[in-house]
This record gives sequence, C-alpha cells and structure tokens, in this order.
Amino acid sequence: MQDTNAAVAVLTGAAPDSLLEAFQDRIRPGGRILDLASGDGARALHLAGSGYRVTALAPTAEAAESLNEAAAAGGHELVACRDSYLDHDPGPQPYDALLCYDLMPRLSRTDNASLLHRIFSWTAHGSLLFLTARHVDDASYDEVSATWERAGLHSFRSPGGEYRTYLARGVVRNLFRGWNTLHHRECMPLIEENAADGPRAGLIELVAGRR
Repeated sequence: MQDTNAAVAVLTGAAPDSLLEAFQDRIRPGGRILDLASGDGARALHLAGSGYRVTALAPTAEAAESLNEAAAAGGHELVACRDSYLDHDPGPQPYDALLCYDLMPRLSRTDNASLLHRIFSWTAHGSLLFLTARHVDDASYDEVSATWERAGLHSFRSPGGEYRTYLARGVVRNLFRGWNTLHHRECMPLIEENAADGPRAGLIELVAGRR
C-alpha cells in the first residue's frame, strides 16, 4: 500500500512526492532547477521553498502568473513562464536538476528526441534528473492505439493533433546511458487513489545523476 500511495503522489503532482523525498537532498544546496512541465506548480513551489532557484515552464499564461504570485508571497526565488522546452533559453550555466514529470507521453517521438538532447545539453556532471513516463501497459494504451493514428513505435496522434507516446517496459534507462541510475521503478498504480479497483496507470519513474 505504501508503494501504491507513493506512486499515486507522483501521478497527481503532490509535493514533495516520493522521488523528491528520497533524492532532493542530493541536489546542490541553492542550486538551479528547471521544472519542464510544472502543472499546478506544487513541486516548483516546494523546491523554491527549500532554498533552490527554480524556473518553471507552466502550461498556460494564467498558471505562470498564479505561480509567480505564490512565489512572491512566500519570498521564494522562482520564475514561472509560459514557455515550451523548445523555446526555453537556459542561460550559460547548467541546471543542477531537471524535473520532467509526465512530459514525454505528451510528445511525438521526434519531439522526445529533441527533449532528450536538451536534457543532456542543459546539465553537467552531478546534475540530477527526476523523470516519469508511461509504459505500454497503461490503461489508455489499447483505446489510444485503436482510435488514434499511429505516429511511430508506441506513439499515436489524435485527430486534433495531440500525441501519446508510450515506452516499452525496461527501455528508459537505455535513453540515459550517460547517467547513473539512482532509482528506477515501473509499476501499475490505480489512477483513482481511493478506488478499490479500476484502471491503472503504466508508470515509469527514473531518478538519475549525470556522469
């Protein structure tokens, strides 16, 4: 049950989740952190409140404004902006940590390759990566694969242009050969935390350190 609850926290954006609780203290104190898909901003605010300098790429301009207001109210060093990772300018210094929660499933295979290139170029020796993705046993896979256009291996495009990309089990570490794996888990938590049974997410968790 404890592992299931921890996975649900990772899925829902609770902060600190089990990955941050276990590995946050390995990030350089006061270091620069980029949250590539900040969602409601809970993780970014938690890290900024812990003394890190955080940049958060927010899903909407409204979300960025709300996150900046919350950071200012708390006196935290956090800048949120409505940027895509494709447009983001990281500046001359590498990030000490990157958060990449549930971004890969929403990108095409081509855009995922671009994301992986940026993750490597924006980090340096000792940088940490916190990443989640979805594997092919995810509850949505069968319906998506049957109703969306195939756009690559385990990757599909909706009529409206959205993407869903899944990874085969066990391959995520192969994408990060220049990194030391600190944590890797592939599990099937219930999508609805309080349900007795129901659809399950095919969750991949990875925490890695740049060599």
